Amino acid sequence: MRRILIFSFYLFVFLAASAQINQRYWSQGPLTWDDFSIMPSSSGERSMLFYGLTFKPVRDTLDGIRCCYYRAESYMMNSDSWVAADHRDDNTLRYNQVIFDMIEVETRRLQQSINADPNPFAYDGLFSIAGDRLSARIDSFCSLSHDGTDTAVLSAFERQVAAELAQYPADYRPRYTARPFGYGLYVGIGVTGSTGSMGKAFAPGAGLNLGFDFSYNRHLLILDGTLGLCKALQTFSLADPDGTTNTFPEGKLGGLLTINLGYGYTLVDNLRWQLSPFVALGIREFSYSSQNQNNNFAYARPEPVVGLQFRHHLWQQHAFPEYGFLAGGGRVSELSRVSLQGRLLLSYSSFPDLQGSPTGLSIQAQLALSLNGRLFNVD
Repeated sequence: MRRILIFSFYLFVFLAASAQINQRYWSQGPLTWDDFSIMPSSSGERSMLFYGLTFKPVRDTLDGIRCCYYRAESYMMNSDSWVAADHRDDNTLRYNQVIFDMIEVETRRLQQSINADPNPFAYDGLFSIAGDRLSARIDSFCSLSHDGTDTAVLSAFERQVAAELAQYPADYRPRYTARPFGYGLYVGIGVTGSTGSMGKAFAPGAGLNLGFDFSYNRHLLILDGTLGLCKALQTFSLADPDGTTNTFPEGKLGGLLTINLGYGYTLVDNLRWQLSPFVALGIREFSYSSQNQNNNFAYARPEPVVGLQFRHHLWQQHAFPEYGFLAGGGRVSELSRVSLQGRLLLSYSSFPDLQGSPTGLSIQAQLALSLNGRLFNVD
């Protein structure tokens, strides 16, 4: 007896997606005769089903975050599949459904193999194994069921495939669990102003802000610095040990350097926002140099700092899962974020060795673009 169903296993390159293939997915529900073209009866063949099985890299949005991973996929090509007009009976449709279910089982097994393999370059080999295994199983089913005419064998395969569908999870999506360590790098601008006698001694300054932070769960280690310019509102002088006097003349622009090393704790960390208060030990230095007069004025003092940092995440994406040194026996993915970062710092400044012993509260506002990330375990 000639086979009722002839199977073709097509391998597709996804760059040819413009081929206008009408794809029918298993998730759309059981097959119906509407999924087949009607052909006149000839040469005894009852139906033909074409299908595709492949895998591809996808970029999906899960919980509002772009995620990259590899997904196995299969489908029936119902624009090419057909049934003979005089063989549209229940057994033929059941037979096609069992084959379609087998394809879905093999798709899920391929996904499981991809998830478990440490090397993405091995996925082509896994795909070939899955295709060969599926073809062999379909051939066996054709032979044992006599092309679906043996209803007892057909029923047994229906039960077996249904159990396998329940065994393998459907519609795979990666699940991410955060690891404790994270990082942040940022660059921006900072503006500083002071109150009290500090505000009468130095005009507000501005400069380039650079820094980084390391996080462990919600704990932050912060190191940042701002290098900029400010103007002296009165003349200051300092004597070196060798007796040389260096001055910062009134009305001249000089250097302003602030460095802060601090500890913070993240109170809010959600899809769009991160809010972290912190405390720090800072250093503030004023400097002025005039090579023509051999004048090198520099004076620095430590100061306590409290501050508040916020980040608004503009873009975030999970990278493709990897195995490696940091994986610790499992798959990891780095969540990368580009964020708009703002900081407000309040410090108490005191310079007792300068004329007038200027003191007061200093306020610094920072606005930066931050690249921050964290490793996640992937299941």
